[in-house]
Amino acid sequence: LLRFGNVAINPMSRSVTVGTAEVSLSSNEFDLLFFLACHAGEIQSREVLYQQLYKREYDGLDRTLDVRVSHLRKKLVDAGAPERIKTSWGHGYLFAPEG
Repeated sequence: LLRFGNVAINPMSRSVTVGTAEVSLSSNEFDLLFFLACHAGEIQSREVLYQQLYKREYDGLDRTLDVRVSHLRKKLVDAGAPERIKTSWGHGYLFAPEG
């Protein structure tokens, strides 16, 4: 179980709660959140994320990851979590352990 303030990520049940509210995530959204949270505080490049999550190279044009991050951020913030997924322009994404 990973805990960051009011956000709890349970890899066994593949569930996420914010406070007492369960957040409904797609399988891909959960995988993204879990990977970023396991590397909290570290910038993850798009190249690394594509390799780890999609098992393919990032071609520089695909926006799948950006859209998925946007949806995930919205779901977490709507559930009452502080914004934890940060963009490091030109580098990638970061899960901030403290909101």
